[in-house]
Amino acid sequence: MRQELWERCRRWLGQSPVLIDALLAAFVTLVGLVSLAGTQAGQHAPDLLGVVLVLLSGLPVIVRTAAPIATLAVTLLASLTVFGLGYAQVNGGLGALFCLYSVAALRPRRTSVPVGLATLVVLGFALALAPVPDVAPVDVAVNVLASALFWGAGAWSYTRRRYVRGLEERNAALLQARESQARASLVEARGAVAREIQDVVGHSVMAMTVQATAARRLLARDPQAADAALAQVEGLGRTAIDEVRRVLGLLGDAAPADTRPQPGMDQIDKLVDDARRGGLDVELQMSGFDSPVPPGAGLTVYRVVEEALRNATQHAGPARVVVTLRRTDAHVEVSVSDDGRGAPSWRAEEAGPATGMLSLTERVESYGGKLTAGPRRGGGFVVTAAIPAADAASGRSRM
Repeated sequence: MRQELWERCRRWLGQSPVLIDALLAAFVTLVGLVSLAGTQAGQHAPDLLGVVLVLLSGLPVIVRTAAPIATLAVTLLASLTVFGLGYAQVNGGLGALFCLYSVAALRPRRTSVPVGLATLVVLGFALALAPVPDVAPVDVAVNVLASALFWGAGAWSYTRRRYVRGLEERNAALLQARESQARASLVEARGAVAREIQDVVGHSVMAMTVQATAARRLLARDPQAADAALAQVEGLGRTAIDEVRRVLGLLGDAAPADTRPQPGMDQIDKLVDDARRGGLDVELQMSGFDSPVPPGAGLTVYRVVEEALRNATQHAGPARVVVTLRRTDAHVEVSVSDDGRGAPSWRAEEAGPATGMLSLTERVESYGGKLTAGPRRGGGFVVTAAIPAADAASGRSRM
């Protein structure tokens, strides 16, 4: 539970950088104004110049992501001026530190290193030479150390961001290679099936045609010979069916063909229940199914939900999955979304081609539909499909 809450907070923070910067700017400015109002004896009395300088030392943090170097220059100069003129301040140039972090986190080393060194030099000289009493060497050292720590944290963030970006690019390249491999495997398997059909099944069907033609011609004058020809046609037909089952085994393993009825819309509830028993938090939403769905469309919907739930189980981690099915006049709309880790990180050492989603896409497209899959806005992964549900679609070729 704690890990899930942390993941949600991390995604929210990553998606709202402007809001975070605004909150930081408001905090730094508010602390500066409050400390300015609490001026004590011997400190510069608060006035309009002091207020302007405090605002300049905090508010630019709002745009530190867009212009980190410029905001660093403004906030650092304003903070040092406040200190040099003797105004009461307790934020210690916190706005400038946040901007320095952004410089190191968002700019390459050839830029962030000189800017960081220049900041340390300016800060050190300004504190050492400021016309303010009681500035001990330890104060200079503490401020310089704080600046170095903020720059170091930003530099670490920059390195990590480059590392993550490199992993994403590598994963994208690996995924593309896996898809190419999967397509090549499908093409090779289909080529083998086509050759087998041409060599064996085609021969049987041709022989059946010849025997059926002979039986039709002999039916009137020699029924006994026609019956023998039809019996041979029946035998050839059974042989062809066995050969078709054997050839289809080339697309998968050598297991015997499954003769059970194909699943459809009536099996969706059982599919979801099985996923729940496997530990997945699944919610099923169905609407508009007042009339039956054609068997081919129902089978395609079942396969989409099945593959999406399988991917969520394998890759999403602790997540909540929502399966939404909606029937319109012309389509069945499918959406399977989760709030887990998102798209799987394909690794080169994973065995087997990524044929699942690719085969599913081809199945949906062969039925005249469309399938999309990708990261979900807000985190997670989503699979959507629109599958024709009109009877007219039954004439299309199906996988």
